[in-house]
Amino acid sequence: MTLHRWQHQWPKEESSQLETTPLISSDKQSQKYNWDKWRVVFPSNARFQRESERVLKAYCRNGIRTTKYTLLTFLPQNLFEQFHRLANIYFLLLVVINWFPQLEVFQRGITMVPLAIVLLVIAVKDGTEDYKRYKLDQQINSSKTKAYNKNQNTYIEKCWEDVQVGDFVQLQCNEVIPADILLLYSSDQNRICYLETANLDGETNLKQRQVVKGFSHQNTEFEPEMFQNIIVCEKPNNDLNRFTGYMEQPDCTRIGLDNENLLLRGCIVRNTEVAIGIVIYAGQETKAMLNNRGPRYKRSRIEQQMNMDIFFCVGLLFVMCLIGALGEKISAATEERLSSSTGGKNLSSGNQYLPVSCKMSSITLACCPQ
Repeated sequence: MTLHRWQHQWPKEESSQLETTPLISSDKQSQKYNWDKWRVVFPSNARFQRESERVLKAYCRNGIRTTKYTLLTFLPQNLFEQFHRLANIYFLLLVVINWFPQLEVFQRGITMVPLAIVLLVIAVKDGTEDYKRYKLDQQINSSKTKAYNKNQNTYIEKCWEDVQVGDFVQLQCNEVIPADILLLYSSDQNRICYLETANLDGETNLKQRQVVKGFSHQNTEFEPEMFQNIIVCEKPNNDLNRFTGYMEQPDCTRIGLDNENLLLRGCIVRNTEVAIGIVIYAGQETKAMLNNRGPRYKRSRIEQQMNMDIFFCVGLLFVMCLIGALGEKISAATEERLSSSTGGKNLSSGNQYLPVSCKMSSITLACCPQ
């Protein structure tokens, strides 16, 4: 049951191969870790309690959040997204123009009602969808798994959100994996754990994951308190097919790690009665969550086409108003010359042409369909 017994069972050929692995340094005197390049994981047991508590402050907990808004950011962020639609900007300009007395066509409150209704309905829809995501996050975070408790010296049930980096997790058959876990024990006689990765890549065929070398020949059940190794691995990334690192033992020898030893969050354990591993990445730092970009603002083809149509209509209205204003200015100048040539008689009251033109332009803007 001891670690020394496992060490005596390691084949010499594997040890020689590990020493020649490029990732593993043969210099046993080097005890410093490059914290900027590598992640150092201390096991959550009695021996490494102090080190584990110190480094856990820099690592994410296992709770996740996929919602887009918070109570403080909902209103400004939602309005910002809604005004990506040119139709809303168009009606907002009409509301602003109608507040000028010279260009007022309708009552000020009436022009605000349609825009306010549209913004309110869409905000309610977006808020409802985000609340559903919040409830789903709560359901996932409150899911149960078995994690090792060093005080009680046994595995106890924990919520997913309470699992931390360095915790030992015991997985049962058909159980969803709560975090990215390094496989240290499998009840399979070949020390293999079978996974269903359909939640990650859509493939229904089972994948095989191998127990870390040096632990694959153990004949007894894994004992977390006897685990005295330190794990050094790469920083969190979204590459599902890559994982590099090494496990440093008390005698400074190192065992190489790769993607075949990693159980990814969201996968399901199949055809394996019991599997035990140590949490490497948790929460938002897991590979599954790093590949999840979260809810995004989506624009349909109809909305994109409508934006182009509105842009064209506004441009056409601007050209019409410009031509009308220039024509009226020319007409007013011509009328003024005729009036001066006839001795100052005002034949057509040309001094009122300009205000009429402004009002007609405002009416045209307000009545133009989308």
